[in-house]
Amino acid sequence: GITPIGVYTHEPRVQAPLVIKEVNGIKVALLAYSYGFNGIEQYISQEDYNRYLSDLNEDKMKAEIERAEKEADITIIMPQMGVEYR
Repeated sequence: GITPIGVYTHEPRVQAPLVIKEVNGIKVALLAYSYGFNGIEQYISQEDYNRYLSDLNEDKMKAEIERAEKEADITIIMPQMGVEYR
């Protein structure tokens, strides 16, 4: 199956386990971040936004990256940013 990353539906972002896959005995942490969420932010509270979505908040990213570095052998970070709909 496909494991979603960058959104947290079952528990808050700060409490959610990192997505770590083991490949040939190597633990790989996968982190994803986005500058926006295609307008969904206008339909949810700021509390839910902070709780469930993985945005480009540098403090949160730094904490998650440091955590991943401790729990995995390799950390892959996938930021999604840029200009859309030109």
